[in-house]
Amino acid sequence: MRILLLIICLTVASCAPRDTAVVPIVDCSGLPCINVDVGGSAPLRLVVSFSSKSSFLKSSALVKLAPGERSRLSRDGSELPVVKVDHLSVGPLDIKQSFSVVSPDSKAGTSNVDFALANDGSISYLAFKNMVVTFDVPHKQFRVAEPSFMSPNCKVDCAPLIEVTSGDFAPMVIATRGFAINGQPVTAIVDPEYKGAIAAIEPIPNVLEFEGQRSGETYKKDSLLSVKTASIAFKNKSLSSGVPLMRFSNAYGFSGPGYEVHIGMAVLSHRIFVLDFKNMTIRLLR
Repeated sequence: MRILLLIICLTVASCAPRDTAVVPIVDCSGLPCINVDVGGSAPLRLVVSFSSKSSFLKSSALVKLAPGERSRLSRDGSELPVVKVDHLSVGPLDIKQSFSVVSPDSKAGTSNVDFALANDGSISYLAFKNMVVTFDVPHKQFRVAEPSFMSPNCKVDCAPLIEVTSGDFAPMVIATRGFAINGQPVTAIVDPEYKGAIAAIEPIPNVLEFEGQRSGETYKKDSLLSVKTASIAFKNKSLSSGVPLMRFSNAYGFSGPGYEVHIGMAVLSHRIFVLDFKNMTIRLLR
């Protein structure tokens, strides 16, 4: 059957994913954002989160929503107020999304939204569920496509996306084991919201050991300490060497998260990654 599908692809039409939307990646104080039209006074500038299942909106950005959308702000039993947006456009792609609304006085640990940055919040990868996202920072393009007609053969330059815990009493996040630090495989979050190269939140065997006990402090109270430089690879393909390896001075919770590192924009901005949220894979395109 697979051979037959391949013959059809080669003789009738390409089975490669076809772009549904192509929008520019714009700079938000050093973070990669996309403009999302919500039918209000101005588009929202949102960082795309490739790990979190929650989308966040700064309270100051509520004025950009259409009046009908703003009126739907409610708590719905959540710790944070939630606003449901029925018509959210990424180029020609129309999607629905619920945003947790955060303000500077929101309870610490509810999100990692930085109010000093020129973005309106973040949009979860779940907004692109069952679609393929190409994160092309070198060419400043964010592309969304329908999945391939044939499921990709995820072997050489591809790794699965997996669910892991993000700490005590915290929701599951998406990570991958396709990366290696100094040749040591790690479970990593692809994190466009981190400007640096590598930030370790857990020890990395034979690379980085932590001293002392975990404090249980929240993410907002963590700080980064420069500890060494390291090389980073994806599926045995070198991405960079001699990049700063930072570590968090505190960890999320007493049991720790189910991943070791965040891979940030200092690495991601030089490569093109394709994230398939239907087949749950991540591929290095270049």
